[in-house]
Amino acid sequence: MNIFSWQTDTWSRLTLQRSRLAHALLIHGQQGIGKSSLARQFAYALLCQSPVAGGFACGTCKSCHWLSQGAHPDFLLVQPESLAEEGDDGADEAETKKSKRKPSKHIRIEQIRSMQETLATGSHQAGLRVIVIEPAEAMQPVTANALLKSLEEPPPDTLFLLVSDQASRLLPTIRSRCQQVPLAPPEGKIALQWLLDQGVKDADALLAYAGGAPLKALALAETGDVRREFARRMAEPGADALALTDFCQNLDPPTVVSWIQQWAYDIVRAAMTGEVRYHRAQQQRLVAISAKLDMRKLHRFMRELSDARALSQHPLNARLFFEAIFLSYRNLGANANE
Repeated sequence: MNIFSWQTDTWSRLTLQRSRLAHALLIHGQQGIGKSSLARQFAYALLCQSPVAGGFACGTCKSCHWLSQGAHPDFLLVQPESLAEEGDDGADEAETKKSKRKPSKHIRIEQIRSMQETLATGSHQAGLRVIVIEPAEAMQPVTANALLKSLEEPPPDTLFLLVSDQASRLLPTIRSRCQQVPLAPPEGKIALQWLLDQGVKDADALLAYAGGAPLKALALAETGDVRREFARRMAEPGADALALTDFCQNLDPPTVVSWIQQWAYDIVRAAMTGEVRYHRAQQQRLVAISAKLDMRKLHRFMRELSDARALSQHPLNARLFFEAIFLSYRNLGANANE
């Protein structure tokens, strides 16, 4: 069994419906709860020649062997080059190296067109073909519209599995042509126990920082020192915006913007309730910061962060990008001496 314990009910529903599924499923929910794993395991089960009890792939048949080697002719994974695992898309990887361009964080229209060319031919085993597209919100409008043509007139015996952290960012026409499969995060006790089973230290704090998403918490455990140092610097009275910029300029911009958003959220929550959600180790300092700020200015700053989140995928200059954000934070008075 290769799904997470909190996915059992969803898996059972999918398995019971496998003979009458829509041509496209949209598996969506919070980041870091295992949607991608569920989609792939379901794809493997559908392509398996001898499924075992519970509807899972057997892991031993010819089809499962192909899947384990990343070479199944009737399975296609479509994702941004920046996320592609080695060997997932050798042609695109070679093209990227040849052109010396940075791997794209978007699903390119060329990938969808290549997929459509593949679907124009019959399946290898005269059976089902499964296309996994993740994250689906990584498609820009022109790419999404290209995919829409395939969803409107789906090839026979083809199932599309779209995986999304932010389904609201998808075109309404895409969402309307998919059977919705919402995936909820696990209960806190279940997520905490899973993290402890993985040997994660400070699991409770990490799970809180990850918003209850266990896989995200596990990833945070690997970068915990950097994140904690960032929070410490944000909490310092009189923290230098330029020093924060220096610290962050080699980090992933979307990740840093997410950290700042969580910091700002905790300031608001501290002002309203005296408690925080993400930065429990800094709660006392956040309460002190919140007492000094004009909440209207802070809410305006949070709107600026929402705009920055969209720009963070492709900042023209990372240093100037971070500098503008930290100067705005500094101007709130958030780092004034107590």
